Amino acid sequence: NKLWQIIPTSDKEIMARNKDTPATILRVLANDNSFYIRENLAGNTAMIPEVLKLISYDPDYYIRMLVAKNPSTPPEVLAQLSTDRDDYIVQGVATNSKTPMYTLIKMFNEENNHIRELVKANPSWANYEF
Repeated sequence: NKLWQIIPTSDKEIMARNKDTPATILRVLANDNSFYIRENLAGNTAMIPEVLKLISYDPDYYIRMLVAKNPSTPPEVLAQLSTDRDDYIVQGVATNSKTPMYTLIKMFNEENNHIRELVKANPSWANYEF
């Protein structure tokens, strides 16, 4: 652990956005205090689902929004984020082409017209036969 502490944050940021970083390192990075490391993890489209699930609970709305927009985010995490208290996260889920249809339908049936419009613009919605 002491060795890990002397690695510069900039190097950890590179590891967080690298699609070839081993899962064991990604799990450690998910618990890092640096916003920028967690931001790179959340925005990495090759991120492992386990790490996306971990950081989907991040206190920072921007990290949760990046997880909501990430096409590698697991369906159950997208469903959870679709009920987030922050509209930016819900909007991210509505625009994610990997959001499951059952989540999109639930979001469409909510009172928020802006979210409805985003759901209707989702490519998955356009391909669904009602």
